[in-house]
Amino acid sequence: MKTVMGHALTEGMEQAILSHEVYRPELLKWLQEAQAHDWEVHLFTVRKTCWQEPTLANIQKRTGWVPDQAWFNDTGIDSSKAYKVKQILFNRVVETCNPSHLYGLESNSNVHKLYSQQGVKHQRGDKPLPTFAKLDLIGRWRNPSTESPNLEP
Repeated sequence: MKTVMGHALTEGMEQAILSHEVYRPELLKWLQEAQAHDWEVHLFTVRKTCWQEPTLANIQKRTGWVPDQAWFNDTGIDSSKAYKVKQILFNRVVETCNPSHLYGLESNSNVHKLYSQQGVKHQRGDKPLPTFAKLDLIGRWRNPSTESPNLEP
């Protein structure tokens, strides 16, 4: 039994919730292509960390895809305050990269403001998705912990 937002959820209830999730095929295809073009795909969600394992397992089971990194709500802030939660999670990423090399897909207009303030190009996820040639024009973030050192003088 797990406790989420003060409610006890049995495994059956958890599976019922996850079984109703819908993943948009065109967005999934785009995210897979992003990874094939050497973009790292990060999933940000206001779901509490206790949902991380079942959520990621559900995505993989139903789509065969997983993000490179997943950021779940470990802030202690209620998920109804999506902007504040995503601000804290996103700031953790911004500490290690150049925000101008990121691209965000987001439906929450307050999070769009956050992206704009940080210099991150973004759009609503329900709008036509950009080509990878267009994305490559903005550059891309490389995780410094996995980058090979530049051996050129």
